[in-house]
Amino acid sequence: MILGRSIARAAAVLVLTTVSPCEAETLTISPLIFASGGCTAVRFAQSWRLQYFSDAFRLAPDDPEVIREYALTTQDAGLALALWRRLLRTPTAPDAWRQQAKERLEVATALRGRESNRLLSAYRRYSIRMPAARAMDSRPLGWVLRVRINGHTLRLLVDTGSRGILISRSQARRLGLETLAPTLHAGFGDERPRAGWIMAGRDLEIDGVEFENPIVEATSHEVAPGTDGLIGIGLFRDFVITLDGPGHRLLLEPRGEADGRPANLRRAGHLLLASGGLGGRTMRVLLDSGAAFSILDGDPDAVTPDPVSLSGISGGVKAGRVMERPVLDSAGYRGPLQEAVYADLRRLGEDLGARVDAVAGFPLLRTLVTRIDLQRGRIEMRTR
Repeated sequence: MILGRSIARAAAVLVLTTVSPCEAETLTISPLIFASGGCTAVRFAQSWRLQYFSDAFRLAPDDPEVIREYALTTQDAGLALALWRRLLRTPTAPDAWRQQAKERLEVATALRGRESNRLLSAYRRYSIRMPAARAMDSRPLGWVLRVRINGHTLRLLVDTGSRGILISRSQARRLGLETLAPTLHAGFGDERPRAGWIMAGRDLEIDGVEFENPIVEATSHEVAPGTDGLIGIGLFRDFVITLDGPGHRLLLEPRGEADGRPANLRRAGHLLLASGGLGGRTMRVLLDSGAAFSILDGDPDAVTPDPVSLSGISGGVKAGRVMERPVLDSAGYRGPLQEAVYADLRRLGEDLGARVDAVAGFPLLRTLVTRIDLQRGRIEMRTR
């Protein structure tokens, strides 16, 4: 998260991971007097994050960024609801954050005390088959999971750029889902956000992994042609997640003891940003297994003569094929950025409140074994 205005003071020694336009570095500061200039990401183990935002809230109880991050970090449901109410009443909070607070409160009211996305099966290792979906021209589009919701089987495209499960409204009716609250769906594309619905099912099962009260979002437009929708990896946040591209496997493993390595993965909302370098330039790389191409930020009209058709959840985007072979260095991987195109990523970065220089799409991720620990902010990418 980016703390743009807050000054937090704490007496304890805290470990911060600073992501700047240069390189990520780990700092130890005591006592902590922290005022970021807009590009400092705080990443702790969960207990440190909770203590940090608890202290920050006591010092800056009206700062919208502190309120929001504390609400997202705390495990106390009652406290989280109180924080979301406070954020909704905070006039300096961005409209998108106030909308998020409104949705959270409406969903909590509709659930009437039920815990959403609650793991029912054993907390153990799982190995789940993840075959590739293919286009009409046999080109791989992405990985697919077979997901049972309310007894109905869906083929959902694994999308690390999705905030959860997203299906069409007609599919939601077929599944008999309960509507909890309205929402807006925005993402890559030139069009405005589209209306949607936050819904809940009774149960969800993926190859032996079972959840109760799964949250599902629905939209009135087509989501992922050739499949029944999208599924993000946030559902598995309590596990260490491995996307084994060459092996076509999703591995879920219980989280062990922290190994002391610094965080190298930043979350901007539900999106995942890794630090990296390309052509001698430091970059922030968005991981998006739902993207048909990898993307470099740039004006396609100015840098390439070869246009490409590109679309996202918010419509079409002008793009052009990258003619050279850019080499990406990020999270342990050093190699070509597969099937890359140029597109303007500035609007996406503005919506996130964070700079995005490149997107690592499915053409690259399907060649790698990518290990992600969402709670500790760690990512490793390697070839087999």
